[in-house]
Amino acid sequence: MMDFGFTSFSMFGWFFMVFWWVLIIVGIAALIKWFTDKSSDGHDYRKTPIDILKERYAKGEINREELKERIQEIKNL
Repeated sequence: MMDFGFTSFSMFGWFFMVFWWVLIIVGIAALIKWFTDKSSDGHDYRKTPIDILKERYAKGEINREELKERIQEIKNL
């Protein structure tokens, strides 16, 4: 009568408690991963050499002729 809530089913109670906490931790980890993927638009975007040349041309670091020459050199590789 004075078992303070510990019965023969207490092992199942411990199992479900551990299972519950594992679900919570996995859920939190999944949410963190989802938010970080969403913030980076989910793309693994890497700039190609041509993209870099176009950016340099847009900034005025290289002129049009140099842009065309370098793009042609990259395409010939």
